[in-house]
Amino acid sequence: MMLVEPVYLNLDEQTYAGVKTGVLELCGMAKNIENKRIAKHIPVVADAAKDGTAA
Repeated sequence: MMLVEPVYLNLDEQTYAGVKTGVLELCGMAKNIENKRIAKHIPVVADAAKDGTAA
């Protein structure tokens, strides 16, 4: 089962408008705390729901 963790973002109006219109895409990542390397890219919930990975 995949868990959904709510994350709140402070977006400016221009960025939010781009996301709403589909010009921009939100995505996340998990980084290693020691070396700051990306451990995994995390899809947004809407994308996870599309491909069936959301719980």
